[in-house]
Amino acid sequence: MHPDQDWVRSTLPAIAEAALTGNRLVFSEPMNISLSALKGEPSPRQALDQRASKALEAADSLMLQLGGPDEKGDAWGSHARRLASLAEAYSLVFNDPVRSAQILDRALELPRGFAGFRAPLCLTLAESLRICGHDGGRVARVLHAGFTAAHNITDPIFCVRTTARLNAVQSRYWVSPDPVFGTEQAVEDFLHDLQGPLWAALHIIGDNYTERKVAVPVSLPLPSLCYTANTLAQFSRIYQQPLAEFQRLNPDWDPDQVLPPGTQVNVPDPEFAPLAVSRLAAEALSSKSLSQPERTGILKSLVPIAASDQTVLYNLLGRMLLSAGFVDPQTLARLSDMIPNLE
Repeated sequence: MHPDQDWVRSTLPAIAEAALTGNRLVFSEPMNISLSALKGEPSPRQALDQRASKALEAADSLMLQLGGPDEKGDAWGSHARRLASLAEAYSLVFNDPVRSAQILDRALELPRGFAGFRAPLCLTLAESLRICGHDGGRVARVLHAGFTAAHNITDPIFCVRTTARLNAVQSRYWVSPDPVFGTEQAVEDFLHDLQGPLWAALHIIGDNYTERKVAVPVSLPLPSLCYTANTLAQFSRIYQQPLAEFQRLNPDWDPDQVLPPGTQVNVPDPEFAPLAVSRLAAEALSSKSLSQPERTGILKSLVPIAASDQTVLYNLLGRMLLSAGFVDPQTLARLSDMIPNLE
């Protein structure tokens, strides 16, 4: 029995809602935001302004309701995701860095939500900052917030998997990325080897999950093996993935070979690829060397991989529309008819 029954009573509704929702909440609104920016009435700019005003009013209401930025209010991250998509539309379609910056600032101020949703949201916010031309310092702070969220996911397996995903995205795709990272050739190289280590998550031996706040009734310590594991066999147990997959992705090591602290271990993770795809798309959109057709071509090539995560897919499709710049009215009308309820 939990020692704090008042906390149990106050927390049960949120737990039940999270359980019924699962960790696959789908945010589909980027498509409609993009359509507003391209064909909205009475004009695209006015339509986008109306959407932005409603989104900002909802964000203000959320802050007033909760009384401050430290409350758990944007539980699923939907408010922040909506604002991020709006900021991208202002930047890519209307070349309005001032308005996009204002909206992104508000997205970053919103109260944190459930850690399992907050961690991938931070990756999206970092991408939006990049697309809208913001400096690396702001990106670094948002990524750090993502790690804080990942470390504080209660479920041990979900915690270590999410942390490994952020490790991979940060280490491979954010820290001094190769100059050709966002080019067509880079994307072709990625797509040529879908089973390779570039599509794996990343465990860093000796990671102490330092942002984890161990304080009853908030969270509990992770199992000791999460901190001490240093062989592929042990990682197979922690991540609940086949040892054979760990050996395939880390061919230089034997299953029971002890690896030193700081070693980066590729982690098989079937759910990681969409996050990598989203980062590739953001880099292509922010590239100054690509033409509009080249950017759109890159985004199109990434769609099949994004399809396994509907939130990433809708975000990618929305970005693809924004990248196109001009879409003929008939196509826009057909899209509007196909997705009338993606809110």
